[in-house]
Amino acid sequence: MTFAQAPPGGFASSYEKVQNDNYAFLIPGDEELFVGGGSLNGAVGKLLFEHAKQPIQFEKDNDGKYVTVKENGKDVPKFTKDTCPYKKTQKALFDKGLKTKNTMVIADKSEIGSLPVVFSGGRTYSDCSHPFGSVFIHIFKPENCPFGEQQNAALLYTVGALGQNAKAPGEGTPDPARAAFIKNDVKDFLYEINQTGESTVQLVFDYNQHAKKMNLPVIKIIRLPVVSGGVFIHPDITPKEVALALIWGAHNGLSKNGGELSIELMPGKATEEAYADYQSKKTPSDWKDQKDVFGKIRPIF
Repeated sequence: MTFAQAPPGGFASSYEKVQNDNYAFLIPGDEELFVGGGSLNGAVGKLLFEHAKQPIQFEKDNDGKYVTVKENGKDVPKFTKDTCPYKKTQKALFDKGLKTKNTMVIADKSEIGSLPVVFSGGRTYSDCSHPFGSVFIHIFKPENCPFGEQQNAALLYTVGALGQNAKAPGEGTPDPARAAFIKNDVKDFLYEINQTGESTVQLVFDYNQHAKKMNLPVIKIIRLPVVSGGVFIHPDITPKEVALALIWGAHNGLSKNGGELSIELMPGKATEEAYADYQSKKTPSDWKDQKDVFGKIRPIF
């Protein structure tokens, strides 16, 4: 694992204008499975909308500016999540994945619909009736790769564990019934993040085996931000702890698979501190029951 390198004079982004190999970025998404809205999901959605000719459901006015609406007193970009083509495909994949857990499932043409991709797949490890912990991969059509760079080949999307019933600005008001899916126990929350990290890496390896047989792009680099370290975060932990659980999960996914895959971590204080602890094989001091928590997520050294 390494940290993503920013281009000269800039910041590391979800997709760079130049890539060295076939690449995918992981969106920490929402259980409604749309691409767009707010937070990082919205930022990546805007990039795909503006620089990859993808049908992300934002609106612009005649001057080319985003149409905005009021939400909780704030102006946010207008976004129609129910017509998002990613939502339709990912929902179909999730329904399939529930029937064959821990296995990659593949969308057929009718399930892909208008999505500008040549392949969509998914994976889930959980019995949850909502897609928390599920992961999806989409391989773009050449003309729909960000910035016209064909090695910006793919999108990864996951729904991290829910630590509180909140949504990002621009994504609507959370349903009170959604609170039933909160992981109230810190250990359970971190375990789900760990499993999500491992499942993300496993899905890429599974896809790559399929890609080699089907003459599809083999993904060599994935870039991971913190998942459930912001809007969804459990109130009793820090983003550093969430990042560390995700990093150990990605580590476990790498250790279980032969073959090459480079993981780039998005730079930031939480991730950098977590990575230092990962390299030192440290667990946060406030993981109270280390036997329980670390027994679940600590790999064999």
